[in-house]
Amino acid sequence: MSDRVCARGCTKPAGPDGHWANCPDYGRAADESTCKGCVPRECRDGSLVCDRCFGRARKLLDDLPDLIARLRSVIDPSKATPTDKAPSGRRSSEPVAAVGSDPLDALIACETVLGWWWRWGEDLQLMSNRLDALWLFDMLLERHPESDGIRDAWSVQDAVDRWGVERRPGKHERPWEDDEPSALLVALPVPEWGDELLNRADASRLAGSPRTLRRWVQEELITPAVEIWVAGRKTTLFRASEIVRVKGGDE
Repeated sequence: MSDRVCARGCTKPAGPDGHWANCPDYGRAADESTCKGCVPRECRDGSLVCDRCFGRARKLLDDLPDLIARLRSVIDPSKATPTDKAPSGRRSSEPVAAVGSDPLDALIACETVLGWWWRWGEDLQLMSNRLDALWLFDMLLERHPESDGIRDAWSVQDAVDRWGVERRPGKHERPWEDDEPSALLVALPVPEWGDELLNRADASRLAGSPRTLRRWVQEELITPAVEIWVAGRKTTLFRASEIVRVKGGDE
């Protein structure tokens, strides 16, 4: 076996070749094994990740624009049922029906990945061979299981698992209708091409630290792109281009 193993810690599946010699399940068939596999997967040539990670990432990146469109359709309040709208169809200053935080958080994660994917020139081979791009593979591939209905973070894979790439009408979902403009209660800003919206956590990471981000906001070097209420919680979003601009001038 090569000494170059997948940087994401992937292992071969349980089976005769999936265990080290000192593993209690060494030599056992997969259906007899309690270990899920402990032998690391080898890296793909010219990459820091294995073929499995590379293939999954390529598929998810191909589907990412459609997935983002799917998430925007989930979030868009113009598709809400009539009981969710303001009386008599009047425009409301606050959303009557709160947008769920899950699809918004998932959308932010997906748009973050897409923005950085464009910055890497849509070159997966190059990206897969750079240590400073491995966090993007995590945002693409890592699964974050829910605990008591709460998910610590969202990845592209999480969003695919939850909503799928194609729009799948629910059992009781009403047919699509072309809503009147007055029915729109909340409109999320659409990022400029390649300029994604970041939540505070992602913006802090791009800035270097939460303290740096707070200082830039206090000094009015950057201004939040939008503040919206989601499920009763105020969410502040920042433009990635603004942070990159100030970061470049701060160095």
